[in-house]
Amino acid sequence: MFLAVMAIFGPARATMVQAAPAQAAPVLEPRLLNIRPHDPGRYTQGLFIRDGVWFESSGGFGVSALIREPEGVKAERLDLPPDCFAEGAAWAEGEIYLLTWHNQRGFVLDPETLAVKREFTYSGQGWGLAWDGRRLWRSDGSDRLHPHQPGDFAPAGPPLLVREGEAMVDNLNELEWDPATGLLLANVYGLDRVAAIDPTDGKVRFWLEAAPLRTLAVQRGLPSPASLDTAFNGLARDGRTLWLTGKLWPLLFQIAWPPDGWPD
Repeated sequence: MFLAVMAIFGPARATMVQAAPAQAAPVLEPRLLNIRPHDPGRYTQGLFIRDGVWFESSGGFGVSALIREPEGVKAERLDLPPDCFAEGAAWAEGEIYLLTWHNQRGFVLDPETLAVKREFTYSGQGWGLAWDGRRLWRSDGSDRLHPHQPGDFAPAGPPLLVREGEAMVDNLNELEWDPATGLLLANVYGLDRVAAIDPTDGKVRFWLEAAPLRTLAVQRGLPSPASLDTAFNGLARDGRTLWLTGKLWPLLFQIAWPPDGWPD
């Protein structure tokens, strides 16, 4: 596997992988560190790691769940009501917050037992969710990220408009906060890329190119060509690394983070 990875990814240092027009953010390649299996039955919506425990939300009406998976221990799951489509999930102040797609309904869970402690509501759709230490950021599939306060999930300010130069960046989906760079990371639904977004002004500072990861996943059985049903979706920071996967993907990929050459 290591030789195959090197053949696809090339040299260790990241480089630009596409020409950048004026005002476009640079596009960086990942430096792959590790690969591990991923349940190809999971329709990944949210992914994060806390104290060595993996948490993943898997979507679908009638089959949605929040999965807790300690290392070396059988996974546990909380199944959602059949009318709820699980979306983004994040850890905040000792609790797990879980969004649903169209229900405008969220759940706060105990991270040890997955028991539902309370519910909350919000306006609009729920897609991705991330915690920056002060606010929970919610995506809704548009070019906006909505800040919420923990506890009651009340709005915590105006939405953040995400732009690359003057162009809006639409279809923002799974989110992850990265304290190493102070940036919000976002999957863009339908693209094999991660946008690194400055929360102070909404500007995309750089992109991470993830198309090589899909190539490796296809080699292990992911259907090809790419479709929205196998969208790249799933970001989990793990120390100085980042894990990435997608809906129904058979693999998880660990890359060096921040990426080599990121424009700090």
